[in-house]
Amino acid sequence: MISNRIGRLEYLLWCSVPIVVGSVLAAFIGLSIGVINLQSDDAALRRVITPVVLIVAVIILRAEVSRFHDIGWSGWFVLLMFVPLLNLIIFLLLVLVPGQKTGNKYGDPPLLFGRLRGSGRTAPD
Repeated sequence: MISNRIGRLEYLLWCSVPIVVGSVLAAFIGLSIGVINLQSDDAALRRVITPVVLIVAVIILRAEVSRFHDIGWSGWFVLLMFVPLLNLIIFLLLVLVPGQKTGNKYGDPPLLFGRLRGSGRTAPD
């Protein structure tokens, strides 16, 4: 799962992979139950896509909170992502601004993909 702080590359991963997987999953579910065809019913299609979009949105919002924590800001700044046009500037900020090199009140600096490799962080001597 996502930790309290993630780096820029990991943030891009947590933003792009759920979108790709969610799109494939929604298309697969829609095709398997016959919702996606030339004469599809819009309401049936929304019933398939809505849960997938909500799950993807929650994953991305959690990644954004972790990224804000990495640059030393409160996670409440994620609410700015709901402001049109400002959300694009905030996204660029999250991608371009490096995280703090030292620990902050949200935790230690992230290890790049450390959780995926299974490497645990040891306490400094």
